[in-house]
Amino acid sequence: MDQHKDFKELNDLLTISQVAKRLPGREGKGKSIQTVTSWADKGLKGVRLKTIQIGGIRYMSWEWVLEFFERLEEARARNERTPRQIAWQDEKQKAVRSVDAARRVCLHDVEDNSLTGAVHSDFDVGA
Repeated sequence: MDQHKDFKELNDLLTISQVAKRLPGREGKGKSIQTVTSWADKGLKGVRLKTIQIGGIRYMSWEWVLEFFERLEEARARNERTPRQIAWQDEKQKAVRSVDAARRVCLHDVEDNSLTGAVHSDFDVGA
């Protein structure tokens, strides 16, 4: 329980629903419960929202929420990429390299054919 000494007493703990309602969201509504749960489960930009589970209910302190946003801002300032973003970027670069290689092969084939006269024109010039 040392890791959760940020709160003074159980009254300082909030449910995910309470936190979601207090955070600003679209159209004056709070954040969705699913969003706050995702921040705790998966994180955002490699930063996870700290929670504690007591009797099957997950709680967090307002301090932990503020800490989450501070760490998130630090991650954004460093422009850190998540493992998912890195994997996506790697796949994108592989696809670009494949397309570039295919273009080179096609261009090479066209150049070879034009040099050997394999490409024919429908018009005979000078006939």
